Amino acid sequence: MMANSLYQLDLKNLIPVLASQRRSGRLIAELSSLPAVPIHKKCYTFAHILVRDGKPFAYEIWVNGELFIRGRRVIQALLLAGKLAWTLLNPEKQAQASQHDPSTQFPHRLQEPGRAEFMSWPRRRRQVYWLVDGGNSLARIAQLLSLPISQVTAELQSLRHQRWISFEV
Repeated sequence: MMANSLYQLDLKNLIPVLASQRRSGRLIAELSSLPAVPIHKKCYTFAHILVRDGKPFAYEIWVNGELFIRGRRVIQALLLAGKLAWTLLNPEKQAQASQHDPSTQFPHRLQEPGRAEFMSWPRRRRQVYWLVDGGNSLARIAQLLSLPISQVTAELQSLRHQRWISFEV
């Protein structure tokens, strides 16, 4: 497995560097404070960016081990944050495990459906899609929804067939 990579960059400059290197993995930076995001002093706060082939596909802020916010608000806050010390955790071990055990696969979204389309999906499919974020494994999604892995796998396969999600890193 490759060693973790370190970057001391702001978000605006970090993304082109990752793109030029076609890196994949989970970027993590510890946050002491962020503009527009209330963070308590005694919290352990981290920004996570999930990257595949140099392209970010999920932005998250975690506080004390729990997901706090994700998406556009995170991007806006990180753009205002300036330089951060980013560590890229290489997903090679995760990818190898995924090849052998489907329950360890980490699906991620390829695109976002419109509200009308999303609401036309069966309830179970919407629940599964909502938990697809590149950080939840197939097994974790099944656990969160209290469903057998086979049911979650069927919904994920349907979403993958329609090109809403992917299992590839």
